[in-house]
Amino acid sequence: MRNLEELGFVVGPEVTPLTVSLNGCEVALPRDYSAFLGCEPPRDFEFGYRLIDAQTNEEWEGQVVEFMKYKQEDIGRAVVALPSEPARKLLPIAVDAGGNYLNLDLTFSPMRVLDLNYQSGVLSVVAESFGEFINKLYLIEN
Repeated sequence: MRNLEELGFVVGPEVTPLTVSLNGCEVALPRDYSAFLGCEPPRDFEFGYRLIDAQTNEEWEGQVVEFMKYKQEDIGRAVVALPSEPARKLLPIAVDAGGNYLNLDLTFSPMRVLDLNYQSGVLSVVAESFGEFINKLYLIEN
């Protein structure tokens, strides 16, 4: 994962690696994601990234306008299941300007980052890992 300071983040104290309970088992979240939770993004940021839309197979530009922040005691309540795939568990990690969430797919190893389009319900792979997702981010100049 790239140095977050290159993107304007303020690196804070290391966060103890977080876990979530899935089917009665504790699953550790990626270390780079737990470390990311100790960082503060720049003020009034907007980050871009590129992805291939799973429905159209075309390249799209996504954006992030907010990152979700969690602590161990509240992270379990944030995990969601897809109505069409109840066994698939997702953790929202960021939001775009249209209200779509980027999610860590907790059911795959390594945990991929997915874009969930709430209009169509289509899941598109943004990155094969959280670190790769951070590597794809670039600052959009306003």
